[in-house]
Amino acid sequence: MAGVVAVFVSVATMIGQKIIDDVRADRDHEISDRQSQRAERLENLRFIRGRSNADPSVERPFYGLDLAGLSLSGLDLPGANFSEADLHGCDLLSTNLQGANLSYAKLADTILLGVDLRDANLVGAEFTDVTIDNEVAANPAPGQAGGLTSFDGAALQAVDFSGAVLWDVSFAGHDLSRAKFTGATLFGVDFSGANLTDVDFDEVKYNDATVWPEGFTPPPSTD
Repeated sequence: MAGVVAVFVSVATMIGQKIIDDVRADRDHEISDRQSQRAERLENLRFIRGRSNADPSVERPFYGLDLAGLSLSGLDLPGANFSEADLHGCDLLSTNLQGANLSYAKLADTILLGVDLRDANLVGAEFTDVTIDNEVAANPAPGQAGGLTSFDGAALQAVDFSGAVLWDVSFAGHDLSRAKFTGATLFGVDFSGANLTDVDFDEVKYNDATVWPEGFTPPPSTD
C-alpha cells in the first residue's frame, strides 16, 4: 500500500512540476515576444527618423510598419507611405504628414496636436478615440505647443472617427462618404459642403457651433 502511495505522490509531483515548467516557459516566451516587438518598433523608428526632413521627394517607404506607442513628434515626413501601418497610441505632436499615404492605417488613441495632414490619403484610416482640440491649439498657453490639425485637401472616405472628440475641426467640402463618427463628440466641427453619404452618426454628440451641409438633416445629439 505504501508503495502505491509513493508512486501516486511521485506522479503527482511530476505532473505539478510539468505544469509549473509550462507556465514558466509560456511566461518567458511572452516576455521574449514583447522584447522582440519593442526592439522591432525601435528599429522602425530609427529607420523613419533617418528620413525626416522637409524634402517631399525623399522616399519614405513605411508601409505596414509597427510603431505602436512610439513618438514621431516633430518629424518632417511629407509624402510618407504609412499605408496599413500601426501607429496606435503614437505621439504625433507637430508632425508633418502633408501628402502622406495613411490609408487604412491604425491611428487609434494617437496624440494629434498641430499635425499637418493636408492633402494626405486617409481613406479607411482608423482614428478611433482620438482627441483633436483645435480650439485650444489656436490659443496655446505660454510654453505649450500649438498649431492646428489640418485636413485640408485630404482624402477622407471611409475614415473611422468612432469615439473621437473633435473641437473646431474643419471637414468643409470633403468627401466623407462611408465615414464613421459613432459615439463621437463634435464641438464646432464644420461639415459645410461635405458629402455625408452613408456616414454613421449613431450616438453622436454635438453643439450649436457644429455646421452641417445645406439641406442635411443632422441626427439627434445625445445631449
